[in-house]
Amino acid sequence: MSKITVTTIAGATSGADANKVKIESGDTLEVTSNATVGGTLGVTGATTFTDIVGDNISVVNNQAAHTNIDVFNNSGSASAKSQIRVGYDASNCLEIFRVGNNANIIQNATQNGSIIFQGAGTEMMRMSTAGLAIGGTGAANTLNDYEEGTWTPAFSSQIGSISMGQQAGRYQRTGNFVTANFWISWSSITGNGSYGVQVTGLPFTSVAQIVSPRDVGIILIAGHENVPVLNNNYHQLGGYMNQNATTATFRMIGGGQAERSLDGSIAKSSGYVYGMVRYKAV
Repeated sequence: MSKITVTTIAGATSGADANKVKIESGDTLEVTSNATVGGTLGVTGATTFTDIVGDNISVVNNQAAHTNIDVFNNSGSASAKSQIRVGYDASNCLEIFRVGNNANIIQNATQNGSIIFQGAGTEMMRMSTAGLAIGGTGAANTLNDYEEGTWTPAFSSQIGSISMGQQAGRYQRTGNFVTANFWISWSSITGNGSYGVQVTGLPFTSVAQIVSPRDVGIILIAGHENVPVLNNNYHQLGGYMNQNATTATFRMIGGGQAERSLDGSIAKSSGYVYGMVRYKAV
């Protein structure tokens, strides 16, 4: 392979090769020191950078539709930033960057502030300040909250005088829907209660009902002991979420009888109840 070393260039002044230095196919132009291009450097084939000295590489297409690719490495310090930007300009672009040990992917866009994923020209998913939108961009398609945690379930005052045992709960919120598991145990109930016993302390306030609290959410009971259900000839314990509240009301059903609230006036010894409340939150 030939090697050309040029100290001073005096190009042709006329013809197709005017003011050009041509390297024939199979040959190599090697620049061992600095090279400065005062105009436009056009590369028609592939360009490979094997070792970059400095802090910045920019490839810019300054046509009507701008395309920028910037790679930065600011001196390798502890707060060094390595960055790739693709977009219209510095204020309207997708950025993939690393600062220190933190990797980030953002779209710095003053037009819509969204990161959009497409397949075959069709939008599949969008991330924005409104949340994660899948299958559309409306509120019905947008997931704007996800959370997990614990809560402390308890009985309302209708249960009467109660000596509590264990109270434990976990919840998961996905969007506006909450699933809250609970376990409540007690050592004694001494009566003086009334109908309408509720579980209290749910982690989020519920929405308003459409026609009934039963369309807000429900209580599902997995098991219980010494809850006054069978004694009243009912077969099942369930309930509904109260509207605009953090409480849910127990209901007794079955046995061919009309649904009714749980009676907290019947004295019982130690017992427990466990299940979940599933409801829509604000």
